[in-house]
Amino acid sequence: MKQAKARTPLIATALVAVIGVFWFLSISRRGNTDVETFAEAKQRESARAKATVTEVEPGPDDPESPVPRGRDVTTESTEDATALPTPSSIDQAAAGPDKSDVLAPPAVETPSLTPLELVWIPPGTFMIGSPDDEKGRWSNEGPQTVVTISYGFWLGKYEITFAHYRMISGRAVPWISIRAAPSSSIVRSDEDENRPVIALSWKQAVDFCARFTEQERTAGRLPKGFVYRLPTEAEWEYACRAGSTTRFSYGDDFVDSQLDTHVWYSANSDDKPRPVGTKHPNPWGLHDMHGNASEWCLDNLGRYSGGSVTNPIGFISGRSHIQRGGSYHAPHSAYCRSAFRQAFDTGDKSVIGNIAVGFRVALAPELISP
Repeated sequence: MKQAKARTPLIATALVAVIGVFWFLSISRRGNTDVETFAEAKQRESARAKATVTEVEPGPDDPESPVPRGRDVTTESTEDATALPTPSSIDQAAAGPDKSDVLAPPAVETPSLTPLELVWIPPGTFMIGSPDDEKGRWSNEGPQTVVTISYGFWLGKYEITFAHYRMISGRAVPWISIRAAPSSSIVRSDEDENRPVIALSWKQAVDFCARFTEQERTAGRLPKGFVYRLPTEAEWEYACRAGSTTRFSYGDDFVDSQLDTHVWYSANSDDKPRPVGTKHPNPWGLHDMHGNASEWCLDNLGRYSGGSVTNPIGFISGRSHIQRGGSYHAPHSAYCRSAFRQAFDTGDKSVIGNIAVGFRVALAPELISP
């Protein structure tokens, strides 16, 4: 009886031990499962994070981005926003009744069926006049003024020659012009007819342009809104400078070392006009802008305003109109600079003393004098 009672506690103790072992093993297995689950979760989270990063495309500020993401930027765009328009690429536009903002019509190239060769002059901005310290400067060349020409136009590649004058006007050079010219300047043979016509009055030059306009309009070769006319002073200097800011379109040339290759003037002309186009052109392809014949402009001589102006034009009426550019008769290079300007009486008979004056024509918007 005592032995049975003694074995009972031993059995109970063994059972408790067995239960404890099973409980411990159960807890250990469960703990391992939890650790494994946590590790797997972290691994899955990391994988998701990596997947999220690789799915995000680089933004516009990302230095690794190979292509800008701006809405209007494409790799196929070849247009240059700063490029100057040309006759075939710009649209026709007019901002007002005076046609001051007319641009060359689309699909109209430089007129090639006319007797004249023309050069396209694009719209742009330049500084008219000369700085106070420019060598050879005249006082009427200031104050310098920022000028914007808002329209494109064509300008004669050459000055009007005796041959041009006869062909377009249907008549010889007026007798008064021949009488006023010195014997050394008179055309003596057919080969000399490529020299610039000289000793014409301003009105004769204007009448020539009006006749030419009517001929070309009748022939259907005149772009809408354009006429042949004398260039304004601002148009002339803009075209002469051709983007330059120096004394001449080819540079400052302070010692006249390059003048002979670009300009006909008294030192190399034998005091007579020379065939057009026989000296180097300016950067825009215009010949004899600095010499050979001085050239009439459309407007009167006036003082520059200073500041900034758009499409300036002086009064057209009156008897004292602008002449620009040097001439074969110019005694010094200072008379051949881009900024040089002078004016003479423009009466029909007032050509004595203006024997070296000719002109070139512009195909440009018709302007109204203020």
